[in-house]
Amino acid sequence: MTLRALGLLSLLSLACASAPAATPTATEPAAVSTAALEAPVETPEPCQVVFSPAPELLEETTAVAARWATATGCDIRVGEGGIAVRIATDLGLSPLGTKAHGWTHCPVDGETCKRSALLIDLTADHKASALAHEFGHALGSSAAHLPDDEAPALMTHWGGDGLITAADLVYVCAALDCQLLAPETPQG
Repeated sequence: MTLRALGLLSLLSLACASAPAATPTATEPAAVSTAALEAPVETPEPCQVVFSPAPELLEETTAVAARWATATGCDIRVGEGGIAVRIATDLGLSPLGTKAHGWTHCPVDGETCKRSALLIDLTADHKASALAHEFGHALGSSAAHLPDDEAPALMTHWGGDGLITAADLVYVCAALDCQLLAPETPQG
């Protein structure tokens, strides 16, 4: 296991074990510096990723970008000049022999792309979790999947239950300079 992966696992265990901060009471004012409120939050460049969806995928892409941004603490958003997200007519079969709902790839076969040159293709009838799964590939810069025994991780072949799990964050944050690890939890 790499040093970075060990560090990410340590951060994750701390985040999960930390008690929530105390909320200031009416008799205990919050100590907030006005300079801290006015100072812009700077995000390191490796933690900035832009996605550029086709118009019919704008709403879905914006929602998925917000989920990954919340989970990683990175500036993941929709804008111009980013990773293209589009509808494809036929993606063929997945490596498992099932219908592929999405595919993250380099437009030139056999070449390694910079993240911004990647393409995400989805079928018109893609599963709800397909775009979030493909974001994971684009953010993690990897075509690999997590082992299926990591279920319900989103980055398994099956796309898990659609939530971004701790395993997904370790997968993505090995390549992305994540600022936090905040897995999603099921909504009651």
